[in-house]
Parts: sequence; structure tokens; C-alpha cells
Amino acid sequence: MPIIVPEDQLDFELAALKLLDKDTKAAAKQLNRAGARQLVDTYYRTQKMRIVMNNQIAALNRNGDSSVVLKHFYDQFYAQEKQLVQVLGSWAKGDEQYPNVPGAWLLGQKGIGPILAAGMLAYIDITRAPVAGHIWRFAGLDPTAIWISKADLRKRLKELEFDFEQTVTLDTIHFVADAVNRKWYNLMNSAIPREVRAEHPEAEPRDLMHKITMDSLLGAASLRPHSAEFKTICWRLGDSFVKTSGKNAGYYGMMYRQRKQWAVRKNEAGGYAELAATTLTERNITDKKLKATYEAGRLPDGRIELMSRRYAEKLLLSHLHHVMYKDHYHREPPMPYAIEHLQHVHYLAPPEPEMVA
Repeated sequence: MPIIVPEDQLDFELAALKLLDKDTKAAAKQLNRAGARQLVDTYYRTQKMRIVMNNQIAALNRNGDSSVVLKHFYDQFYAQEKQLVQVLGSWAKGDEQYPNVPGAWLLGQKGIGPILAAGMLAYIDITRAPVAGHIWRFAGLDPTAIWISKADLRKRLKELEFDFEQTVTLDTIHFVADAVNRKWYNLMNSAIPREVRAEHPEAEPRDLMHKITMDSLLGAASLRPHSAEFKTICWRLGDSFVKTSGKNAGYYGMMYRQRKQWAVRKNEAGGYAELAATTLTERNITDKKLKATYEAGRLPDGRIELMSRRYAEKLLLSHLHHVMYKDHYHREPPMPYAIEHLQHVHYLAPPEPEMVA
């Protein structure tokens, strides 16, 4: 039998979590993007630890054991979470003297709270995103972006009769960049060895191209083409839109719901038959039920769900790009390629905030 110690007999003098003071709150508004990214990461790690502790407390209670000490530390993590929400919300919104227009716009959308808003602002550098597609790729939402291992990249290049013994030239970089659908200039910059870049921090990538080896080039080409952390934030964003897609749906929750209804109808009508056939050739599907679904020319329900979420995520990122671009450059951003060059007419402008930030 477990020994149960009454809570009033436990004599622990544990200090309470320090409250946020005015200086800390003021300093929070001066955070740079790197500092905000660290706090967003800290929030999610703290939240994860609190959830683990909550499960441990529940297990102790079921067994009749005392959970008073563990509950104390659970409360500490919970309080820290709340402080991080306050700090990051303040940073995302700005203040009267230095308002953060994109942050206020994000916080005005139903389903987007302080952590998601701060996370997106902390990871997106609008000066490196001339169009929304750059943000999509950074978030892992560009289906044309290829992430391939170095071994598989060697196999692909071998099939293209690539000479691995050649000296790296600009033509070599172009060839490898085309094989993995990367921008040649970005690939060249990434392929410069770190120690070389450290010795010549101000040099242009072209001036250091002679330092690029075949191994460093292939290594750069096989790097992840997106941010894993930002991709996770966007996944959480889509999950939030699902939760706000009910009766009183917000704009993006409504767009997710409408897109899913449209995709379900298209799937049932065989509209994804070509994609289903391509999937069968590209993937080794062993699950009999899943394979039968693809062979019938349809996509599984889970894939339709994820596609619908990604649609809402990409729409939000496009609108956020519009807001951030206009705020930074004080002019309208370029129209989407499909509108500007392909005569598409279904342009959706950013919605007005639904709530007071």
C-alpha cells in the first residue's frame, strides 16, 4: 500500500515564481527577432513539460499518492507559460509609440493568439521575401521544394551523367541547383565552407566560389529547404483554424471548412485520380486499405484534411506577406504570379481584423 502523507504535514519553503516587473515588460518590447524566436521555443518547451507533469499528477492521484510537490512545480510552469504569453503578446502588438501593424493585424484574426502571432513575426524576414512564395517555401509549404539526402542526390546526379570529379564552377552550381529546384545563388552561398565564411565575413559569395568543394556543394544541396521550427508553427496555425471553423467561424476557419468541402466533392468525383496514380508510383504503399483507395483514383480522408489545412495556412501567409510588405516598404506588394501573368481573377485581399488586438 502506498504511504500517503497529508499535505499539511509537508513543510517545503519553495519560492514562488517571480512576477514580471516593469523593466522586464519594457525590455520585452525591444526584443529582436532572434530573441523572440528563443522565447517562442521556450514557451512550447515549457508547455510540453507542464503537460507531462499534469499526466504524472493524474497518475499519482489514481494511485492514492500525494502530488502536492509535483503540483507546486506544475503551477510554476503554468505561471511561466502565462508570463511568456504576456511578453510575446506585448512584443507582437507593439505600443502606441511604436505600433507593430502586422502583429496587431495577426492578433485581430480569430484563431491567432500571442504565441502564434509572435512566432510568425519572429521567423519571417520580409526583406528576404519579395513574394509570398518565399514564405511558403520557408514554411515547407512549397511542393516543388526538394529535400533529398546526399546519397540520393548522388544517385540522381549520376543518372544525369554528372561528373563528380570536376572542379566546381558556376555551371556546376547551376546544374546541381536545377536538380534540386534551388536558387543557384542561394545554393552557392550555402556551399561556402563555414571556416572560409568566418575568415571572409564581408566577401561576396562569387568571390569565394573557388573555395567551394564538390562535397560542400552536395552537402548544401541536401540541406532541408525549409525551417522545421517555422513549419511546426504553421502546423499549429492550421490546427487552430480547424478549431475555429465551427458555427462562429473566423475568416480562416471558414476558408478551411469551405476548401475541405470543395476537396471532398472533387475527390469523390475522381478529380484527384491523376495525383492518386502518381502517388502509387512514387510511394511504396503496403497498407491494403490505403492502397485500394489510391487504386480507386481517390485520396484518403487524412490527405484531404491536410491539404485543406495547408490551403488555409498558405492563404494566411499570403495575407501576412501583404501586410508586412506594405508596412515595411510603404507600397503595395507585387500581385501574385497567377494574377499578374496567368490571368487568374480569384484574388483574395487580406481581411480586416475580426477582433480587437
